[in-house]
Amino acid sequence: MVVTGLASTALLAGVGGAGTFAFWTDTQQLEGAAFSSGTLDLQVAGSSATYAWNDLGLVNAAPGESVSSAVELRDVGTTPFTLSISGAATGALSPFATVTVKTGATPSADDTTYPRQETCNGGTQHFSGSLTSTSTQLSSLPAPSPGSPRTLCVVVSLPTTADNAAQGKTMRPTLTLNAQQVLP
Repeated sequence: MVVTGLASTALLAGVGGAGTFAFWTDTQQLEGAAFSSGTLDLQVAGSSATYAWNDLGLVNAAPGESVSSAVELRDVGTTPFTLSISGAATGALSPFATVTVKTGATPSADDTTYPRQETCNGGTQHFSGSLTSTSTQLSSLPAPSPGSPRTLCVVVSLPTTADNAAQGKTMRPTLTLNAQQVLP
């Protein structure tokens, strides 16, 4: 009987070992596509650096004279944005001078003979007035479409109403363009 018990145990052990089954497996990996951030990049006259707008200078201006110039704004990024323009000016001539800001306008030809009178023809006017040393919001407008240019035309003038206190003074206007992402 002991032999039979041992044989039974051995037989069960053999069956138990033969009863182990292998399960087939397979693994797949899901790899996502690239997720990347866009860019917000406003360029003025083809550059993202500070633009020195020397064309807006006028030396020895008399009442009734003006200078105008235009620059190209371009959205070279991939993210849509809105555009706001603020302005300030330094110098004692600031309260006497008028700054006019337009988009889509064309500057008149350079006028080099007295009285020098340049303007921005056509377009949409966004601001006309004096600038102070404190930055002031001048306008908010839709940005140029990505890749498409928008023209910003500015006139700086000394109105005919400027009194004697304006003589011998200077002014330097500064326009700040702020591009802000359009929120979904």
